[in-house]
Amino acid sequence: MHRVELLGGPDAPFLRARFTYVNTTGASLPIPTIEFRAHAGDDSIAQSSTRRLTRLLDPTIGNDMAHSAWIDLDVDLVIDDPQWSWSFDVIRVGPPLGPRSRREGPPPLSAARGD
Repeated sequence: MHRVELLGGPDAPFLRARFTYVNTTGASLPIPTIEFRAHAGDDSIAQSSTRRLTRLLDPTIGNDMAHSAWIDLDVDLVIDDPQWSWSFDVIRVGPPLGPRSRREGPPPLSAARGD
């Protein structure tokens, strides 16, 4: 994950996550799916967005290859909750490779009230 930003206006806030997926498995893999979620203060999932990464010429990502992209997530249902957070999963497609990778974090600093 390179960056998570809070964008949009007061009526349509959203997070944009910029990331790079690097295949270090030693084999070509099908392109993975990304899931990005906004959690309310009680950790329930309030909003989510899923995106399957795409490549024009090859439906796989070779060993040691990287793919950069972004995913947007509306956060209008949680923006007023001071305890909201986000989580991000890479869901691999194809042979099992172990647990999913996951990254979590608090709201971006620009989401704090009074900024």
